[in-house]
Amino acid sequence: MPKTYHARLILVILGVFCREVLSIFIEPVMSPHDGPPNEHLHCSMSNHVCSSGGTEEMSNKWWFKSSDGSTACQPVSHHDGPPNEHLHCSMSNHACGSGGTEECSMSNHACNSGGTEEVSNNSGSKAVMGQQHVALQRLQTQSTILTNGVSHIPKSNTPSSNRQKAAVIKSVTTCRSSSNRSKQNKNIRARKKAQKQVNALLPVSPPLKSDTVYEKEGLSKKIVFVDGGSHFNPPINPAVPPPKNKKKFNPPTRVLSVALGELVVPTHHLDDPTKGLIYKPGDNPSQIILVPRIDAINCIGKRTIPLCNALDAVEENLRTSQDRGVTKHVMCEDKHKYSCVGTQACRGATGIRTMHYALEKTDPNSQKRIMKLFRQIEELYARFVDTDQIRLVKEAVDFVEAKTFSVPQESAKKAKATIYGAYASGVNVYLSSHWDQDFTYCATSIHQRKPYLESQNVVAYFAFPRLGIAIPLRPGDNLFFNPKEPHCISSRCSNKEDIYCVSLYLKSANIGKNDNSTPLTHNQLPFLNQYNNK
Repeated sequence: MPKTYHARLILVILGVFCREVLSIFIEPVMSPHDGPPNEHLHCSMSNHVCSSGGTEEMSNKWWFKSSDGSTACQPVSHHDGPPNEHLHCSMSNHACGSGGTEECSMSNHACNSGGTEEVSNNSGSKAVMGQQHVALQRLQTQSTILTNGVSHIPKSNTPSSNRQKAAVIKSVTTCRSSSNRSKQNKNIRARKKAQKQVNALLPVSPPLKSDTVYEKEGLSKKIVFVDGGSHFNPPINPAVPPPKNKKKFNPPTRVLSVALGELVVPTHHLDDPTKGLIYKPGDNPSQIILVPRIDAINCIGKRTIPLCNALDAVEENLRTSQDRGVTKHVMCEDKHKYSCVGTQACRGATGIRTMHYALEKTDPNSQKRIMKLFRQIEELYARFVDTDQIRLVKEAVDFVEAKTFSVPQESAKKAKATIYGAYASGVNVYLSSHWDQDFTYCATSIHQRKPYLESQNVVAYFAFPRLGIAIPLRPGDNLFFNPKEPHCISSRCSNKEDIYCVSLYLKSANIGKNDNSTPLTHNQLPFLNQYNNK
């Protein structure tokens, strides 16, 4: 017994000695947040190990590492950073390593993605009892928005889609194959245009992490409107009609208020009519261009009452207000009708429709005044839009012989636009946030039945919810923007004033001709191969 007792005592001493030695040379295992060992962060009744890049709200506490290397638990203010920039997890064991928003309920979920994910187990989805939301447009990310400049190019390999691919690469190839003298002249013009943008357009900087907040709030999964009314104006209450499919339901509606500061409004150009705005991320094409006010009203005119009369004449010929599909909701006030007039891809048939019935019934003077607006906007387009984007759209239109906006006039030259194919307009109208499948910049202008002055009050805002900004618009202002960036026109600032909102656009379907029965020509095939091999 004594020998056995001493042997056990020696083993105990050796065990303690070995443990002390190991504790010196081996660091204790720490949690991903450098908190105490094996002590995970708790997040609303969950064990949550997270390595994401955002601010995290977990029972109002988060682990941080101090300068001396120690760890502590400190409360997080609900107002630290932009609103709703928090990750929420409830009743889940969730290991997360993404940079986006993850909302997980009743699931064990390991996530390493960079987007917005909403995950639930099978039992949770069955609890929805078959209710399905109307599918919104595919989420536009920074990479998809900047791909192919501002042109939307479908991924399918149909003849119509391939025509668009061949057309978008045409200007690049033409520039490369030009003579040295021609290349020099094009480069000189491009440098002059870039310098003109620097001199006349003030840069716009979206708030930090605005796209992250957009995804974390789930705005891409909601119907988003923007209230442009002042504090003295009653708030808007958009009534979104139910979907035609009775088995589906609309996503939740979210109204962003400019007056409450939910979007950043650049105002540093308002006191100088010779300055506009531009948002140009890095070496990419310009995404937003607000033409200097003095250039806009000198080109369009300081009085546009005939234009308003022409737009009213077309509206009177409309049988009903036109919609923009299940993902684009149009809110018209005072029983006005929303119109989309011009070239349009035929539904249920091939080809492009060139003349809208409402425009065809309109008197010739109204037709000419609307055609004049197209020429005026296209003049501003040539003066302020990036040179390479001008070449792209003009060469594409000529390359495929695309149809643009036209009216029945005697002079063929004056009766046809060179870039844009159609316009959309409405009185006191506001839309939900959406993105468009267009081939070049959309052009939006605001008009009223009053003279335009160099200094005038803002009457509406053009919002970009993903960027977190709203561009103020005065009567006569003209805005060019990338249609792939989620956007919408706000409600008017004051219900006492009537405003006309007019947007000019060129659909990518116009370039593809909406006809899969017509193959690509022998001139178009080489450019398609270059697009696929780029």
